[in-house]
Amino acid sequence: MSGDITLGGSPEFAERTPFGIPGFQEFYDAEFGQFVPLEIGPPLVDALNGGQVDCANLFSTDAAIEENGFVPLEDDKAIVPNEAVLPLVRSEKVTPEVEEVLGAVNSALDTEGLTALNAQVQAEGLAEREVAAQWLADNGFTG
Repeated sequence: MSGDITLGGSPEFAERTPFGIPGFQEFYDAEFGQFVPLEIGPPLVDALNGGQVDCANLFSTDAAIEENGFVPLEDDKAIVPNEAVLPLVRSEKVTPEVEEVLGAVNSALDTEGLTALNAQVQAEGLAEREVAAQWLADNGFTG
């Protein structure tokens, strides 16, 4: 069945493990008919919408999934590692106050919220800076 599917993903998806073609082969016994290496984002979304690929590797927070009615597949074998968005800061800039604020932002921002923010940028064309500033204000981080 999987041999009839054309898979699209970033070039490294062909060799990446466990979440890549080798993982699909090992854990799901899946052999795809063809792999089309594409840049993640609009090129991959366009290929999926245009029928050049049947299945694609997108980020779970990509607004294109809901906008286009794409169906996320269940990973019942847990080959996709949990990927958390983490705030990073150079060590020379870390203070207790910075740690406290970053911890509070990290606690307030979940996957659903991040997906909604991405939609404002990707679908509505708003600037990242504006979207982030509004989210910070809406969540009590600015005064």
